[in-house]
Amino acid sequence: MSTVPDAPVEQAAAMHEYVPSLWYEAASSSGIISGSMRQMLERQLRDMQLNSSIVHVLLVEETIMEEGLVQACVQLRLTDEEQNALNLEDVVDVVIEEKTELCMVGRLLTRKPYNLNNMKNALISAWRLARGFNIRDVGDNLFICEFFSKADRGRILREGPWHFDKQIILFEELNGNMQPNNLMLDRCPVWVRIYDLPLNCRGTAAVGKIGAKIGRIIERDDEEGKGWNMYCRIRVLIDTTKPLMRGTKVINLLGEHCWISFKYERIQNFCYWCGLLDHMEVECEDKPETTEVSEWPYGPGLRATPRKRKMM
Repeated sequence: MSTVPDAPVEQAAAMHEYVPSLWYEAASSSGIISGSMRQMLERQLRDMQLNSSIVHVLLVEETIMEEGLVQACVQLRLTDEEQNALNLEDVVDVVIEEKTELCMVGRLLTRKPYNLNNMKNALISAWRLARGFNIRDVGDNLFICEFFSKADRGRILREGPWHFDKQIILFEELNGNMQPNNLMLDRCPVWVRIYDLPLNCRGTAAVGKIGAKIGRIIERDDEEGKGWNMYCRIRVLIDTTKPLMRGTKVINLLGEHCWISFKYERIQNFCYWCGLLDHMEVECEDKPETTEVSEWPYGPGLRATPRKRKMM
């Protein structure tokens, strides 16, 4: 095994002599590669013309946060005592395990700081729960909401997305095996309206095929899919790390290429330049300093007029 240098991880990764040993051992032993380091690693591997199978081993594992990569490299120099893993299967807190069924973990999709208490007050007003809820900060822009009934939690998850300061809040059911330092919330359930579909391609199969291109399909509004409606409506789990899809090209039965457009319900702030949901164009790092509004690729036309939520 290669010796890990005393230099920071980022510097070590940039040094050719450590790439084939340090990175290969880190990825192989822990299955961890940081997303922000992936492109640099790929470039280093291409430059060194490593065997393609080794490249595959390095890159197939899922991307996680920077802390995961640091831990992977630190693991290479653990002492024997540190390396000896403790089995916690027999000491799981049963009470906490039961409470997870009443909880969900959340993250505000924003690049700006915010006040958690202010967000709680806003959610109290929006959710209107008879017994209320508790919220706890668990670090790294993550928090846990604890309810007093499964029905309340189910309704909140079902009626999302929710917002604070016009930014989307990402929610997910809490699992007791989750660890805050490697938990990534980046999916959001959104109702999407599909416009200008060919009249003979509005069935379940066609709409499902289009919806799968946007994200994982959760639900379809069959009432909107019947008759000669203006649009089809489908609930999809979208990836918030990618730009909003404005539409897609399709090929009809005549072999003609057609464009169908999308609109999103309950989407508030997003960047009109890059299409991402975690900032606006004034904060966009990719937007040129001098651009005309007419040149912006995205715009308010992606928002659909929201429907009223059904009160329980």
